[in-house]
Amino acid sequence: MIKAILFHTQLIDKKSILKLSLLSILIAVFIYQFINSINANVVTLDTSNFTTEILDDEITPYCNGVNYSINGYSFNSIETLDIEIHDSRKWYKDLIDIYLRSSKTGDTIDPEFKERFNSTIKVKFNQNFECSFEARIRVSGDFLDHIEYGHEPKASLDVHLDNGNILGITKFKLFLEEARGSDGGENEVLVSSILRNIGYIAPRTAILPVILNGSKSSNYIFQEKASKEMIEFHGFREGPILETNEKYLFEFEDFSTEVFDDDRNYFFSGKVLNGKWFKANTQNLDIGTEALQLYNQAIYSSYDPNNQLNYESLNTITLDLYLYDALNFALNSKHGIINHNRKFYYDKISETFIPIYYDGNSGFLSEPVIDLWPNYKKTKELSKAAAYFLENHTFDIQKMIKELNYYRLNYEEGEMRTIVNNLQNNLIKVTKFSESEYSKKNINENLLNAENHNVDFLILEGMKYKTCSQYLTNCSDFEVAKDLTSLLDVIDRPKNLIFGNNLDKTYSSINRASYISSREVYELGTNIILNSFYSPIISIDREKKSVDIFINKVNQKVLINGDGILDNWQISINSSVKDQLSSRQDSLLLTGCLTLANIDIKNIIISAENQHCEDAVNLIRTSGTISSLIIKNSLNDGFDADYSTLDVEIVNIMNSGNDCTDLSGGFYTLKLINLYGCVDKGISIGENSQVIIDDTYISETKIAVAVKDSSQVIIQNIDSQNVEICIAMYRKKQEFGPSYGLIKQNMCDSNSINFIQKGSYYDG
Repeated sequence: MIKAILFHTQLIDKKSILKLSLLSILIAVFIYQFINSINANVVTLDTSNFTTEILDDEITPYCNGVNYSINGYSFNSIETLDIEIHDSRKWYKDLIDIYLRSSKTGDTIDPEFKERFNSTIKVKFNQNFECSFEARIRVSGDFLDHIEYGHEPKASLDVHLDNGNILGITKFKLFLEEARGSDGGENEVLVSSILRNIGYIAPRTAILPVILNGSKSSNYIFQEKASKEMIEFHGFREGPILETNEKYLFEFEDFSTEVFDDDRNYFFSGKVLNGKWFKANTQNLDIGTEALQLYNQAIYSSYDPNNQLNYESLNTITLDLYLYDALNFALNSKHGIINHNRKFYYDKISETFIPIYYDGNSGFLSEPVIDLWPNYKKTKELSKAAAYFLENHTFDIQKMIKELNYYRLNYEEGEMRTIVNNLQNNLIKVTKFSESEYSKKNINENLLNAENHNVDFLILEGMKYKTCSQYLTNCSDFEVAKDLTSLLDVIDRPKNLIFGNNLDKTYSSINRASYISSREVYELGTNIILNSFYSPIISIDREKKSVDIFINKVNQKVLINGDGILDNWQISINSSVKDQLSSRQDSLLLTGCLTLANIDIKNIIISAENQHCEDAVNLIRTSGTISSLIIKNSLNDGFDADYSTLDVEIVNIMNSGNDCTDLSGGFYTLKLINLYGCVDKGISIGENSQVIIDDTYISETKIAVAVKDSSQVIIQNIDSQNVEICIAMYRKKQEFGPSYGLIKQNMCDSNSINFIQKGSYYDG
């Protein structure tokens, strides 16, 4: 069975144990070395070894080169955010005008007043230093509860940093304390942390003191926005982030005297929030349109399109979607699961929708009661999900206390146990729910029943498109766009909304097919699936536990995933393809000719030869052990691991057209590495990775080891020959900072140089 369920709690526990074990070893070694080399209590600016224009992908050091110890900071380390809006006079005038206009807008904030203002944000840390960043800020929120009028008017803020980051976050909201639930914002911090601890996507949230234009300090709720960095923080490759388009909710004047009116039949549709990603290329456009098809079907095949989604249209296995609802009801945060507040990430690799927590408006701390929508009818599904969760999940009290402390909530153990007990007791009550009766309309009826906002729906099939009325009637014939730019011109017309990619599919079934992408499926073992795309030659010997793959067409790929454990298998992949792919990723978001994703592995052997993909072998969100990894003659990267926890015995990689080994966003131990003929980097470590390497031998390579973007590496022995740069440490992405590197025995090529960007720490 495909691992369509991300949040299988038993799997989370197994991965957590392996991750924590590796992390404990790394931290112990790191702390010993770090304490002996840097005074961790004092941040200094390391001005040594700084240069520029050596590396093409280098960006400026974080916070003028503050040293690596900044990576150990938390929201508890921040004293204040000091914000200066450059044109403050116009800012305050706009706040007054919003109030004056509100009598005509039903207490809503007119979008006219949501222009961005150039600003400067100073983050003052409690170690007596500060970082200053340029930003663009606008008013945030839909209603006047996001503005306080007094001697110094205040508003909820939407912030985009133009440079730098605040603890890895570049796009965030600053909400007024009571704009998100009760208890001064504590509920918002608590609920987002609990859901993230369980395994859902939830924004990093804290309560911070903010000084705006020199005013008196007051607390705001800091919360990151649903964006690329949030998705990647949770270990996923960037893909479509969907939300319900609220635009027509607030165009209410022709239908009611107020926005929220039980007699309204709202017109909703899905919207891809990360539009820049969506419109970047035809592959992304196809994936996003596929997601919109499913999402819009989920709205209009529901028994209540105003308030509920039909989860059977989103995922083939719906347990985690109903569990998400059960948890929100049990946390008194039902506001976040009404249709117009919904956000999801669509993971194309597993073809699964994953909820994103947003605007729960919880009152749990003061009122730890179950708060159920009266019109929520799938209560039996809630009951099943709650029972499954209580049986399979155990809360780690100490881990939760530590995480909440990171986000400035300081609870004693007894307080935390009370919170967990209240949640568990509420979930026990949910297990007693029985099915409610409800009547149901079909998609046609629900569409025809919705308010008419005189928009058009687009149906996109590759470069073809046709236009239909809002009710999916009166459709034009298909036209073919001559190029992507022409197609985007049609999509961006004000009246046009994308419904999906198949009008016939809209009415054929309300339940999703098991697989959307065409594939051949092979079962390797219990809950372990091999998916092949475009018919590569596959040979499987289940007794010997071996798989042989041969690729003879440019678009052929193989994906292995599942809920089980892939143990003691040997996987070999070869190819006769000589052509480069036209783009880095395909319409499946796969970059590897061979990809292992969302899976546990044990003592596997992988060999790959003559691969043409962006990565010969790619492991994503994979945990376990690899006995041997042998890769030869890759047109691009050899081995790429993302968001994984791996222990690898032997790595041998020869002749890669880019990097031989690329480790990102995970925890990795490697015993022996032999690399030869890497056109760019032998070992590339990035995106907050933590890596331990015993012995590595690298030759005929531009850069032996690159350590980037808040990563840390400890290497026992390195021997390099014929390399230009032995060690490169620098910052590549805005949301990260300096890195740490320790090499205990360094035998780098005597002709090579090291490049250590200001702020990164290197001992070698």
